[in-house]
This record gives sequence, C-alpha cells and structure tokens, in this order.
Amino acid sequence: MARETKMEKVYPSDEAVRYTVDVYESFGWEVVGNQKITDNTGGYEGADGNYYTTTETYIQLTFSREKSSPWYAKVKELEEKYYDVKGEAAYHANTRPEKPKLGFGVILTFTPLFPLGIYFIISFFAKKKKYNGEIGGWLLKNDAVQANAKKDMARLKEEARALVEA
Repeated sequence: MARETKMEKVYPSDEAVRYTVDVYESFGWEVVGNQKITDNTGGYEGADGNYYTTTETYIQLTFSREKSSPWYAKVKELEEKYYDVKGEAAYHANTRPEKPKLGFGVILTFTPLFPLGIYFIISFFAKKKKYNGEIGGWLLKNDAVQANAKKDMARLKEEARALVEA
C-alpha cells in the first residue's frame, strides 16, 4: 500500500491549524505529525552596530493519505480544482489598480523645474480621476470573485469529504 505524504507550514495559532487540518482532512489526508518550529534564519548587523537575528515560528503539520483508496483519483482531482480556485481568487485580489502618487510633482514645484512639477500635479489629478472610476468596478468584481471562490471551495471540500467518508 503506497501512501503519499505532505508537509505544510502553518501560522502558530489554533484557528489557522484547525482550518488547515479541516481542509486537508476533507481531501482524505490524515495528520500524522505536528511540530512547533522556531527557525533562526541568520542575521544582520544594524546601522547601530548591533547584531540582529531573524526568527520565524510556525507549526509544521505532516499529512499522509492512502493512494490505493477507491476514492483517491476523484478526490485528488477535486483537491486540484480547489487549489486552482483558491489561486485564481488570490491572483485577482492582487490585481487591484495602483493608486496614483502625488509626491514627485510637489517636490519639483520647489525647484527650478517647477513647470515640470505643475505638469506632474495636473497629470496626477487626471490619473486619480481614472483610478476612481476603475477602483469601484474592480471592488465590485473582486467581491463577486471572492464570494464565488468561497462558495466553490466549500462545495469542492464537501464533495470530497462525502467521497472520503462514504
């Protein structure tokens, strides 16, 4: 009997661990180990001459599932769809239009290049007007994308859980 194993780093909170375990269990994974890890990942010398280290604390969960289970192929397919939907939602959330910045134009108005500064300030207001028009539509679309993704992810999880528990 062949088993597959997967490890997952999780933020060290009970809620994050419970959520991760629930998702994995929906797709037939069993928790076979957990470990709290504190990782000192090198360091650097600050401008003040002190030496600082970077520390990361997380829970490492180890999951395993049987590849010869009768539901394995269908559940693996549902799991792939689940993560595709999750990835698409995350991608869309990161496509927010960029808010225009005014700073450079204001700085130039206090130099001999002030006409260029005035140009940047005027173009800032044109960009801001365009941004205000785009952001409203993006927010509505993003809300719809996130709501549909949440609904689809829940459906895929429940469908997989039903196959695993049957």
